[in-house]
Amino acid sequence: MNKNVLNKGRRSQNLVEVVLIVPLLIILLLAIMEYAVFQRNVATVQDIALEAAVAASKYYVNESAVAGDPFTENTAVSHALQIVQKRISVFGLPDITFVHASSGSGFGKRPFALYKFNSTKQISYRGKNEPVIIFTLDYRDPVRNGVSTQLIFHYRLALFGFKMGLPSGRTIVFIPDVIQLSSTQTKQYVHY
Repeated sequence: MNKNVLNKGRRSQNLVEVVLIVPLLIILLLAIMEYAVFQRNVATVQDIALEAAVAASKYYVNESAVAGDPFTENTAVSHALQIVQKRISVFGLPDITFVHASSGSGFGKRPFALYKFNSTKQISYRGKNEPVIIFTLDYRDPVRNGVSTQLIFHYRLALFGFKMGLPSGRTIVFIPDVIQLSSTQTKQYVHY
């Protein structure tokens, strides 16, 4: 056989291999980057909840506080919420405002109550509109049980989200577009 014909075949084979491998390598690289950002967000959610619990544990509100605006009636709650509002800019959400979501009378009488704050910005999560950030602070019995905080962040994946529609009309979700990141319930005992 002619050497030129053999070399042409090898070059074509190399080109086919490059065309098949390079997109796979790019997808793998993007997946690694997405995972790194995801893990950073998981750690940040936990860190913000802990920092808010520490901030709230430094203040004690006596029973004479008037139950009014939940943002100002309890200094422990307002300081913890300020921490959350400052730190969430890490997620690329600089203009988030919060509203107090009433937990009902079964969760304590204010100022010793369970406080829940929802961000005004919404995101579609499992077919429902949910707040992007939910912050909960339990200040029901700070002396005996300490102060507990929990932060929930609905994280939209930047690069990946994979679902497949079936002919029957059902959709199978392999990788969701939005993932709910939740801190553990972080408890901090009051130190004043």
